[in-house]
Amino acid sequence: NLSAVRVSDNRATGGGGLHLGGGTATLQFLSQVANNSATETGGGIHVESGAALSLSNQVVVTANEAEGAAADQGGGGIYNDGSLTLNGNGGAADPRIEVTGNQATGALGRGGGIFNAGSLSITNATIGVTLPGTPSGNTAANDGGGIVHAASSTLVMTDTVLSHNAALGLDAANGNGGGL
Repeated sequence: NLSAVRVSDNRATGGGGLHLGGGTATLQFLSQVANNSATETGGGIHVESGAALSLSNQVVVTANEAEGAAADQGGGGIYNDGSLTLNGNGGAADPRIEVTGNQATGALGRGGGIFNAGSLSITNATIGVTLPGTPSGNTAANDGGGIVHAASSTLVMTDTVLSHNAALGLDAANGNGGGL
């Protein structure tokens, strides 16, 4: 388990800040994943198939960038191909998990905040921002400004805010789902 950890200013092909290739891990209590970049997937975090990651209690994933140019690449904040759980305890009015200010900038980049190709459960979180005039939400060059949900993946979302995210649609065939 990782508690009160700051992972920042790193660069990789996948998982600019954190790459979980197998097993299970928890990131919790005042932790931040910020200002990381990946040339393909998961600017901040990449969770591989067969791996499980849980974010709980005051975790912020912000200002990360995934530069992957293919349609199956992106996930500015988080790329999930395994099992990902975001569980804040503050409720929707006071979320304890925030995924904000991330970008999927590649030519067909998808999932500015989260690219989900696995199993994703979100409770009491903010994907984007809750107040106009605050720093920007998440942005994708094409689909899924906040979250892109790939075929054959699963998503359960409860007491969660998706707000002020943008799917820019730089490829004429895309630009769907500003929030999801």
